[in-house]
This record gives sequence, C-alpha cells and structure tokens, in this order.
Amino acid sequence: MGDTSVVSVKVPSQVFEEVRRSKDEIDWPEEIRGFIRDRLRQWEAKRLLDAVHERHARLPSRTRGFAADLVRADRDRH
Repeated sequence: MGDTSVVSVKVPSQVFEEVRRSKDEIDWPEEIRGFIRDRLRQWEAKRLLDAVHERHARLPSRTRGFAADLVRADRDRH
C-alpha cells in the first residue's frame, strides 16, 4: 500500500457496535478508503467544473445567432 497515514473518526457507540459485529463480513477499512477516494474524485470534479464556469463567465458575450453566422460563413467558403 506504500506510504500510509491514519485517519480516525468518532461514531456513536451503537454504530461502533454494529461495525464491530459486522467486521467478518464487511471490510470496513477498504469501504472507508473507497468512500474517501470517491469523495475526493467528486470534490476534484466540482473544483474543475467551478473553474470552467468561472472562466466561461469572463468570456465576452456573443449576440444571438453568432454561432449560426459562423456555421453559415464556413459553409459559404466551400
């Protein structure tokens, strides 16, 4: 697994007891690692999407029909 660090969390006693009772059937460390990996991927995707939206907002606005005019001009050249 390479270089690792420990993360600890507090859960209610009842939850801890359920985790302890189910440990033979559920690999809790792997479940938690998987959750953390998935959540970090979601966070990164949101961060990138926010950056794209911010960049898009700074672009100059175009008039209605601008894209159609570009397509028409391109077709006329051929």
